[in-house]
Amino acid sequence: MTDLSSSDLLIILDGVEKISLINRGEIFNFFFNRLRNTKEFREYVLENRKYPKINGIIISPIEISYNNPKVLYMILNGYILYDPQNLLQEKRKEIKENKIKIVNYKHDKLIDLGKVKKGEVIDL
Repeated sequence: MTDLSSSDLLIILDGVEKISLINRGEIFNFFFNRLRNTKEFREYVLENRKYPKINGIIISPIEISYNNPKVLYMILNGYILYDPQNLLQEKRKEIKENKIKIVNYKHDKLIDLGKVKKGEVIDL
């Protein structure tokens, strides 16, 4: 494993839109603890003498349509490891077709509503 300053892990689960953020954190801890038991994780810790910084975001398929800027950035620039229903691939295609406007701002990406043309309809 390479040393990364931090990584974000987006997990899509059915039905979590009704679960609090605190409980979602507990769900992420379950996944993180499973990751800690892998050979690659142990090798990373031995090599870098620290745990990797992994930020977890858990959302439902419904919440993908909310177009949260952080989630959009992850979908556009991240690696999709498992997407059997192609939810993330379809959203990535929608972003790339410029149906959602994204611009660089201070090394991050945000939806730039100021660049939307008059009368243009975008999904928020």
